[in-house]
Amino acid sequence: MAVERRYMNRINGWSQVAGGVSSNPQGTEHLQPGAGRLQGLHKRASDLSLQQAALTTAKQENTKELQQVLREGDALADFLRTGARAHFGADSEKMIEFGMQPFRGRKLSPEAKAKRSKAKAPETSAPAETSSAPDTVK
Repeated sequence: MAVERRYMNRINGWSQVAGGVSSNPQGTEHLQPGAGRLQGLHKRASDLSLQQAALTTAKQENTKELQQVLREGDALADFLRTGARAHFGADSEKMIEFGMQPFRGRKLSPEAKAKRSKAKAPETSAPAETSSAPDTVK
């Protein structure tokens, strides 16, 4: 809005200059054509300022309506995605068609990976002593 005030200050200043030239015809005859042109520019600038204000209002109304449509569209898209997830399953590759990432399991932290590898690794015991002589019980 501050920009609009600056425009209006300039435009009103033009009107004051053109009025000053018109009210003092003695000695300002050579300025009369310029004053007439400045009054025409004043009228045009005022009209454009009014048109800009109307367009700004229309833009604000349009933005408000667009935000409402976007909210409604997001809510409906979320509803449909949830329905698709319920129908096909969260881990189905069909989720890609709905713009969602299928659930492929969670990633393990490095600590969990280390713990899991220790649990899976078979315990290796010392190899049994093998001798060429048979064991005999006495």
